[in-house]
Amino acid sequence: MDAKVRTIVLLLPFFVLGSGMLSLGCYWSVLGKQSTFWDRVSGTILATHENSSRIKGQIVSGASISYAYDYRGRTDQSKSLSFGGSPSDQMNHIQYEADGRTISVSVDPEKPNRSVLVPGVMSGAVIFIALGSLIIVTVLAVVTSAFSRKRAS
Repeated sequence: MDAKVRTIVLLLPFFVLGSGMLSLGCYWSVLGKQSTFWDRVSGTILATHENSSRIKGQIVSGASISYAYDYRGRTDQSKSLSFGGSPSDQMNHIQYEADGRTISVSVDPEKPNRSVLVPGVMSGAVIFIALGSLIIVTVLAVVTSAFSRKRAS
């Protein structure tokens, strides 16, 4: 196999990973920004769950929440806290909101079954955009470097 082809084949999974991270981060960012303009309604916390586990000696915390809300005469349930929120963002919000069982829910007027408790662009979305971009740029730089070295030889 030619060295150029081998370089591309070896770097292709990284390019796909970077593209996926960038796309997901952009998706979360767009929805997060849109959610700041959604209708706000009252909702009720149905359940919260905090969990933590050890991964390579580090404690990783996570949280989940389920809630119900009424919008335009229809009752829906959701587990969405935010778009691209980090576990620490989620933990802080759940601990804050769990004190009172009534919460404020942002509901998408075009898709009333889509809602979030924390509207806006979250840190996880920004991190995915940055890491995805970094991976893509690094892959392109390595490929460009490999092809320019071959031409110079």
